[in-house]
Amino acid sequence: MEEKYMQMKHLLVALIVLLAIAGTASAATSVDIRSTIIDSTVAGPWTINAMNWAGLYYDLDDNQSTETITITSVGAANPATKLNITYETEPKMIGYEFGNWSYGGSPAKYAIIGFFAEPYVALGKENTTAVGDVKANKIAKLLMDSNDKYTLTTGQALDLGDGYSLVANQIDVNGNKVYLELFKDGKSIDTSIQNSNYTDANNRTWVLTQDVLGEKDMQFFRVQVSQVFQGTSSSLVEIKGIWLVDIASAFEVKTDVDYGKFECQQADATKLEYFAKEIPVGQNTSTELGRGIYLKTPDKTGTTKFYLVKTYTEPGKYEIRSTVNSYGAAATFNYDYKNFATFYYNVNADIDTENMSVAFAGTDGKIAEGDLIYNTTPKKVGYEYGNWTFNGQGGVDEYYVMGLFGEAYVPFNINTTVNSSSTPILKAEKMSKLILDSNDKYTLSTGQTLDLGNGYTVVPNQIDVNGNKVYLEFFKDGKSVDTAIINTDNNSDNQKTWVLEQNLLGEKNVQVMRVHVSQVFQGTESSLVEIKGIWLMDYTAAKELKTDDKFGSFDFTGFTGGKLEFESNKNITVAQDSDIQIANNMYLKSADNATEKNFYFYVMAEVDGSGPTPDNNTTPVQPDNNTTPVQPDNNTTPVQPDNNSTPPTPEKPSFWDQYMWYIIGAVVIIIILAAGGYYYFKVYKPKNS
Repeated sequence: MEEKYMQMKHLLVALIVLLAIAGTASAATSVDIRSTIIDSTVAGPWTINAMNWAGLYYDLDDNQSTETITITSVGAANPATKLNITYETEPKMIGYEFGNWSYGGSPAKYAIIGFFAEPYVALGKENTTAVGDVKANKIAKLLMDSNDKYTLTTGQALDLGDGYSLVANQIDVNGNKVYLELFKDGKSIDTSIQNSNYTDANNRTWVLTQDVLGEKDMQFFRVQVSQVFQGTSSSLVEIKGIWLVDIASAFEVKTDVDYGKFECQQADATKLEYFAKEIPVGQNTSTELGRGIYLKTPDKTGTTKFYLVKTYTEPGKYEIRSTVNSYGAAATFNYDYKNFATFYYNVNADIDTENMSVAFAGTDGKIAEGDLIYNTTPKKVGYEYGNWTFNGQGGVDEYYVMGLFGEAYVPFNINTTVNSSSTPILKAEKMSKLILDSNDKYTLSTGQTLDLGNGYTVVPNQIDVNGNKVYLEFFKDGKSVDTAIINTDNNSDNQKTWVLEQNLLGEKNVQVMRVHVSQVFQGTESSLVEIKGIWLMDYTAAKELKTDDKFGSFDFTGFTGGKLEFESNKNITVAQDSDIQIANNMYLKSADNATEKNFYFYVMAEVDGSGPTPDNNTTPVQPDNNTTPVQPDNNTTPVQPDNNSTPPTPEKPSFWDQYMWYIIGAVVIIIILAAGGYYYFKVYKPKNS
């Protein structure tokens, strides 16, 4: 038992180290995916599609996209001051991720349609073969299209997202059939018995249809049972192939319904089209066009650039991909912020830091060792809260930042302050992840916790009786780190800012946090503090890079020429349906299509409700609600698939586990008999003889 415990302990330690090196998907209250950056001094019209905006729907396997945005300048202004924006989308037929479903001897397909940068299904019947058989204006959100494998025990629920779940109620005694039930928000939708002995995947598949929006027998659910297992201790079912549409929220797109600035021009069975007219564009523009799509410009005087952003707030994981290329010939491809939206780009400062190149030697998809090259260059940027000045002497204060495999990091700068005239003492090999750089406003009552993300929190413990000062406390994972008293009567924004420094990785006084207090309010019923301006890096997870440190497929080769440089440390082969982890949270994915040989790089971003949520009040309000985000009750993504190709064999219990109670019973009986014999021969018999 001690040996097994030590093995488990060593395995746990190894996993913790691996996770620390590999990194995880970034998590927050929202995810923004931006388009390519457009310079309006270059003559339009400008086209945005799935090739230059990862937010728009794209299917890699079938090389299909459905959405196009065309932008034109209003009048002859150069650069543009107003824009006309046309959005169009139409359904396309694509194959299911589970490729073994067929119809008429060919792979079965369904109609996908991107609708304002989210995947929807144009409703159709089970065996639809052509786009003309579906309705572009009758759509439902695609929840799941999966070829992953899930193993369930009887009675176990598989969460499919948005309140849908699948339960394997029973397995027959012969171990061939399973009784399945589909639920929505805990209410049964339907049941089915599936026989895993059938060789045809279609015959082992449960397909559900329903009358929707006046259309009969619209398909909305498929699940394929690959194996059933009836064991001595447990009953298991293996599922491989799930497709689900949120039929409960299906709706008809109508011409008299607009979305924000987007006015509907066409909504019929073939196409959806919207038009946003004369949208102003200038310095620091942020205009919601509709359904979470924004037009934005830098906060920079005389800017001529603009871009689109899709903001996702629903909990889940979102793929941010690069442009799509083909590995079918010898070629070299280069990536930066323009064609890989996850790479760091500060739009206000017009600064990017990351570059990557990949070279294919031939048509076989091989990337030789050293032919995947990545570098990142630390650069100075201004804080989002722009009123902090350089050492109180004027001039905007700045800090160093760099992207590292798609995530923002802060390299250590040993100067106490940074501005355009200061000479850096940069230790770029030492760094921490940037958690927050915010100009949002948060209003808190005394004792209320502001969640900053990654376990960091700030609490205003007390406000003085005169309503000028606040006593703040900073926590990490519930443990107090430091405290400060901030006086808002000071005129300087620097003096109203708590700057926390720590000694990290052998460096002294490294800035790790800034919190600016804009107002304090001592009322008759409540005490409030207004915070506007927060900057924080994950200093407890600070790390130092050393030459030959490995990051997935990369080796760190050093900090030279102002750049952190990495090269691939092994041969990489891109094949049909590859999904290869490159480094940290960065992956390379290829199509399940041997002919087209398309691929792209991507990272996964996650919305999980963590981090601060700004308020929109211009004056203090009663703090009825805690600003700490509430975790969602239901998981909106399916459970992680397992990697077992056969049903697991239950662990055989030990001899003691099997016969423990029999042994104990026998010992008790022996003790009782021995005690009785002792009493009879040593006490009772001598007494009566």
